[in-house]
Amino acid sequence: MRKLLATGEGTFLRVLSVLLFTVVLLRTAWLSDDAYITFRTIVNFADGYGLTWNAAERVQAYSHPLWLLLLSAAYFHTKEIYLTSILLSAGISLLAVCLLTFGISRAHPSAILGVTILTFSKAFMDYSTSGLENPLTHLTLVLFCWVFLCGEYGGKWVLLLSLIAGLGTLNRMDTLLLFLPGLAYALSRSRLPKGLLLAALGFLPFAVWEIFSLLYYGFPFPNTAYAKLCTGLEQWELVGQGFRYLLDSLNSDPLTLLVIATGLAVPCFAREWRASCVAAGAGLYLVYVVSIGGDFMSGRFLSAPLLAGTILLTRLPSGFRKAMRLPAFAAVLLLGLGSPHPSFLTSADYGNDYKLQVESVLKKGVSDERAFYYQVTGLLREDPDTPLPSPRQVWVAEAMRVREEGPRVVVRNSVGLFAFTAGPGVHVVDELGLGDPLLARLPPAWRPHWRIGHFFRVVPEGYVGTLTSGQNQLADRRLAEYYDKLSLITRGRLMDPKRLATIVEMNLGRYDSLIDTERYRYPGMLRKDLSEVLAHADAAPPQDRNADLVLPSTGIEISLGDLCHASILELTLDTHHDYQVVTVAEGRESSKQALWGIPGLKGEFVVRRAVVPVRAAKRGFDKLRILPGEGSGDSRLAWIRLLE
Repeated sequence: MRKLLATGEGTFLRVLSVLLFTVVLLRTAWLSDDAYITFRTIVNFADGYGLTWNAAERVQAYSHPLWLLLLSAAYFHTKEIYLTSILLSAGISLLAVCLLTFGISRAHPSAILGVTILTFSKAFMDYSTSGLENPLTHLTLVLFCWVFLCGEYGGKWVLLLSLIAGLGTLNRMDTLLLFLPGLAYALSRSRLPKGLLLAALGFLPFAVWEIFSLLYYGFPFPNTAYAKLCTGLEQWELVGQGFRYLLDSLNSDPLTLLVIATGLAVPCFAREWRASCVAAGAGLYLVYVVSIGGDFMSGRFLSAPLLAGTILLTRLPSGFRKAMRLPAFAAVLLLGLGSPHPSFLTSADYGNDYKLQVESVLKKGVSDERAFYYQVTGLLREDPDTPLPSPRQVWVAEAMRVREEGPRVVVRNSVGLFAFTAGPGVHVVDELGLGDPLLARLPPAWRPHWRIGHFFRVVPEGYVGTLTSGQNQLADRRLAEYYDKLSLITRGRLMDPKRLATIVEMNLGRYDSLIDTERYRYPGMLRKDLSEVLAHADAAPPQDRNADLVLPSTGIEISLGDLCHASILELTLDTHHDYQVVTVAEGRESSKQALWGIPGLKGEFVVRRAVVPVRAAKRGFDKLRILPGEGSGDSRLAWIRLLE
């Protein structure tokens, strides 16, 4: 075996492993609903509407400019989006794997091991197509690592690394974290003034795009960033969801996390500074992914760290390669084939049993998106003769009806396939804010059951009428003023001096005060004075009290009048709901406490105590918010006591 791999036949085995990867790649090829959000912009661009999602306004409803531009160039020639996007994604993914196999890997066995890992990783295979930017992220990461790990110190080395990192950042901004440690190391090895100049030249394409984005769209970041990163959640809630994202991967795709962890540990054994930088980049990116709550697409944000880990494994010194060869191959095969739905074995019926996963999705907020959409957009789906987008998909069928019959303005939340099918004649108001400039800047409405990447906004009264008539009909006059400013940016003449001045003011936050955050964060919240819910010393026991309040899903806000410095809040609540108790001081939330339900307890009510943090109690608070969480039946409050 050793002799075989040392000869030209080892090269043959490398080629064979890449061919196997290609077969699995085509068998798993599919498109996600989010990809069709980008596709709508591409089609509008080709049809002369500009880089718009809704044809009437300039909004960046995509987070991957380089991928959009590359796919647009291909679409201009083919005038067909489905096969064009799949073949372009597959070609880029195949190029990345070939560079890893024949360029970066140090020996035949490690190269074959690397390709085997990628072939058996569900995260990598699922997002080697999908219509999203992952394949281009993979390619830029492989190119960066190739130049970084194998190149020689010098000015050209720094310039090339900066150019690749700049293109990677242009493809998706947050992937800059993958490249930062390597760039810092490269700059430390160069003469600083010259190195910084070369780095700036490398990032010139990204800088040009940012200038264009600011002038054309009015903002430096994509609309999707404003919509998804403004969650209204505490950081600990996002981190908790981020760890659930990792646990989902551990359950559905254990190979991916194992390779990431092993890759991050490689520098401890290899003792190479360059390898340490690659590992540090993957580690930084992983910390970022956890900090933002991961994603609702299982494995999507783990494919790049997995690739970094695989690259590092293929670069191990020869002594380690020989010692780990057989155990490594055995572990990859066992974990890859032992996952619930191995990509290597999936076929045309993939996703038919997706309903079995719904309960898991509801609990963790993370789903196997390929399973959900494969029978609609999969390359080898069971009914390949059905046109795409398929009218069998309920959103597509509805979009076809709206396109023919109206109305011209519709409100939806799953907007990819729907908006793409509806065409440029239908203005789609995206409740999640991804494609809507106003809703993206409103706070998400409080929901006890939230899902990462799905933060619903309240559509303001009069907004649909405003979009339909072209006249500002918003009932909230301060929001109407804000919309006038925003509309000037997204619909006004590009070089209008008034528009340019408004862009500056908007990005500096000068108009943020026009948005009534509480109104849109807690729509329909019950509001009471303390006297209406305060317990008196001679009151009946809580369990005998009938005059309780049924709370809406957004809870209740209790005005306390003067500043209160109570250190303990005693609340009589129903037994079967979780709650959050929030103290508010001068319009700002100063503390949050969780109260867990006790569903097995006898009786309708139970007295629960929330301890106010010392700092919040000392500062004082003038309002209390009681927000229902998970539970069954009505959320109910009988009374409260404030204890010093």
